[in-house]
Amino acid sequence: MREESFGDPTKRVVGDDPNHRVVMAWADKDHEYTYIHRNMGMTRNEHTFWLGDKTTGKVVARMFLNKDGEVDGIETHPKYRRQGLATKLYNFVKETHERIPSIPAPKHSTSRTNLGQQWAKSTGEELPPLQKRVAASDYKGAHWE
Repeated sequence: MREESFGDPTKRVVGDDPNHRVVMAWADKDHEYTYIHRNMGMTRNEHTFWLGDKTTGKVVARMFLNKDGEVDGIETHPKYRRQGLATKLYNFVKETHERIPSIPAPKHSTSRTNLGQQWAKSTGEELPPLQKRVAASDYKGAHWE
């Protein structure tokens, strides 16, 4: 286990393992952010971000990026939906890319669920053409407590 701040008091590497998994954590007034990089030749979910609620200590939103930054999934705990947390996490990942260019900038996927399409539109960004509508029943999303 190693820990260093890279000169940024809000960021610290809190550990890594033999699978080249790098974990970094940041915090603001209300939330904690965690980044995990699984550099194991994967094409899906290589970059994972968690948003944790400081009050409850629980993860309330997660985002998964492929190696090129395409959003493989973004999920919010059902109790915390419609509070802007997915957007907060998405914006945090964009800002993190600006500070740490080795973390890819997030890009909207061409495959989205109905809720994913609504959320992607709410970001106000130009979306790539929708090539596949994913049924929520086809999506094996988060298993929240």
